[in-house]
Amino acid sequence: MKGGCVLEENKKEQLTRQQILQYAKGDLSNSYLDEIIKTTRNRLYNKYSKEEFETWLLNPERYEAKLRSLVEYMYNTSGEFQRVVNYIPNASVIAPVLIANNNKYKSTKRNKKDDFISGLEYLEKLNILNNSKEVINTVFKEGIFYGLDIEGEYSSYVKKLNPDYCKIIGQNEKGLMIAYDFSYFDNNDFILESGYPKVFKELYNDYKKGIAPLKGLGLDAKWQIVPENISLVIKFDKTNLNYSVPPFVTLYPQLVDLEEYKAINKARATSEAYNLLSVKVPLLNNDESDSFAVSNDVVDMVTSMIDASVPDWMGWLLLPGLEPEMMSASTPTQSSSNKVEDATKSVFSSIGMASQLFGVDNVNSGTLNYSIQCDMQMLFGIYRQLESHYNYKIQKKFKGRLRLKFLDVHKFNMDNFLGYCKDSSTIGIPVLTLMNVIFGISQLDALDLSEQQIDVFDILTKWIPPQSSYNSSGSEGEAGRPELDDSELTDSGEQTRNNETNQNSGN
Repeated sequence: MKGGCVLEENKKEQLTRQQILQYAKGDLSNSYLDEIIKTTRNRLYNKYSKEEFETWLLNPERYEAKLRSLVEYMYNTSGEFQRVVNYIPNASVIAPVLIANNNKYKSTKRNKKDDFISGLEYLEKLNILNNSKEVINTVFKEGIFYGLDIEGEYSSYVKKLNPDYCKIIGQNEKGLMIAYDFSYFDNNDFILESGYPKVFKELYNDYKKGIAPLKGLGLDAKWQIVPENISLVIKFDKTNLNYSVPPFVTLYPQLVDLEEYKAINKARATSEAYNLLSVKVPLLNNDESDSFAVSNDVVDMVTSMIDASVPDWMGWLLLPGLEPEMMSASTPTQSSSNKVEDATKSVFSSIGMASQLFGVDNVNSGTLNYSIQCDMQMLFGIYRQLESHYNYKIQKKFKGRLRLKFLDVHKFNMDNFLGYCKDSSTIGIPVLTLMNVIFGISQLDALDLSEQQIDVFDILTKWIPPQSSYNSSGSEGEAGRPELDDSELTDSGEQTRNNETNQNSGN
C-alpha cells in the first residue's frame, strides 16, 4: 500500500479536519493486505460450490458426469488429491501366472509343454502389464474404466471410451457388459474410421438404420451393444451397477477447507511483516482548533517523499498533532498455530488413509504397516476383475487347457511374498516359478533366461556364486536371533533400536 492523497492546488493553505481524514482515507483504501486477501481466494470454491457438490452427491445417478468433471479438476489443481489418487495404483504389482489344466491333457494327444509355451507367447501379446496399469489408474480416479481391448498382429492395446457415452447393461462370466451411445460419432466419420475397430462402423450403421437391440431395456437405437470379445470394463464398486461414483470425490469439502486455510495462512504471514507509519502534522500553540503549523504545499512535498520511499509492505497516514509511531499488524499474543497442517491431515484421515504416508506426521512403523496393508485391500477386487477378463480370453483360445491367475501382490508386501515362496519351496511347495513374476519377469522371459544361462553363458560352470548368508553356515561376528523388520517393531522396540539400548547395555 503506497500513496497518499495529494491535495489540489486550489485548496486552502491551512489544512482542515476533513482534509486530514482524506489523506488517511486515500492511504488505507488501497491497503496492501486487501489485495493479498483478494488474490488468494479459493480456486476450487470459485468453480464448484459446496452446495452444488452436495446436490450431485445426493443424486449420483443423475450427476455422474458432473462428479467425474469435479474429480478431473481436483486432480489438476490439488497436489494433495493427486497423491491420494495415485497412491494405491502406484503400489500395484501386476503378476499374472499361467497354469496348465492337467486334467484336460489326459484325454488329448496335445503336447503340454508346446501348448504351455504357446500360451505364454499369447500372454505376452496381450500386453497385460502395461494395459492393466492404465486401467487401474483410471479406476481409482474416476471409479470405472470403460474401454476396448484390441488385439493387433504383434501386441494388444487398450482404448479408453468416453464414460459419458457408456452404460452397463449386464454381467457374465467374462465381466461387465456395456452399450455405447453411437450418436457420439455423428459428424465424426474420421474418428470412427481411424480410431476404432471395424465392428464399430457396423454398429454405427445399425444405429443409423434405427436398429435397437436394447429396446427391451428402454434404450433406443443409439445404444448399441459393444461385443464382449473386445470390451473391457473394470469398476471400483460392483455392489451397484446403475452408476459409478469416483472413490475419492468425497474429499472435495476437505480440499476446499485446505485451500481456504492456505489463503488465510498466506495473508496472516504477510500481515506479520506489514507496518504502518503514522506521521505527525504539527499544530500551532494557540487556542484555535485545527490550527496547523504547515501549509498544504509542505504536506504534499513530505507525503510525496514518503510515498516514493516506503516499500509495498509498509503503509503511512497523517495524524494531526500526534507523535510519529510505527505500528505492526502482528502482536506478541497472536496465535502461531498452523491450521494448514491440521487441514492437510484432515484430507487424508477423512478417507481412512494414514496421513503419515504423505509426509504429514510421524507414527510408529508397525502401526503404519497395518494401515498400508488395509489400504492395499482395495487393489484385490480390481485384480479379480482383470483376472476374469484375461482368463476368459486364455480359456477360450486354448479350450480350457490353460488358465490365468493374478497374484495378490503389491509393492508393500513383495518382500513378505518372496520370503514365503523361498521358505515354502524348501518343503516342496511348487512356488518357485512365482518369484520371477513378482519381479516383473514373465514366465516366458524366465524360461528364455534359464536356457540362456545354460546354453549361452554356461553360468553353472563358469560363474562362481558370491558368498552370502544364503549359501554359508554363518558369518564371523554374527550370532543370536535375527533382527525384526522395522514394520514388526512396537513403539518401545523402535525406541530401543533408535537409542541402541541393547548394544550399549553390554558395554
